[in-house]
Amino acid sequence: MKKISTYLIIILSLSVIILGFKHYESQSQKKDLQNSIDHAFKSQIYNVIGDLSVKLDDYTYKFVISSVSNAATLAELTSYEEMNDDLDISLQDLFVKLREGKPEDLTTSRIDELREIFHIMIQNTANPDATDRLMQIAN
Repeated sequence: MKKISTYLIIILSLSVIILGFKHYESQSQKKDLQNSIDHAFKSQIYNVIGDLSVKLDDYTYKFVISSVSNAATLAELTSYEEMNDDLDISLQDLFVKLREGKPEDLTTSRIDELREIFHIMIQNTANPDATDRLMQIAN
């Protein structure tokens, strides 16, 4: 009987050690995945800035719309969303506004303002002022 309980304790101890290792490994993978999502989101923000930095025609306007759409889709999955709940909503609203508009609707001053807002978002992605300004533009 004593042998059985000793084996049982050894098996349980090994199980706890393996479980602890697997938990650590999954947390590490979760962190890597979150970093990857955050990086992809910032890449889309950089794309928006780049698209807004060239002469806007129908072709580049579609790139702006695509980049904003991609950023809006990723925003909800980022770690920044926890700090700024309006991040995904503001980008989605901007996407809808751009999709329903035309390149001519974006004046030079509006393009400069959008570029400035996205630069702010690159520096501090969870900045609530930037998302508030995006929501004002979208509405």
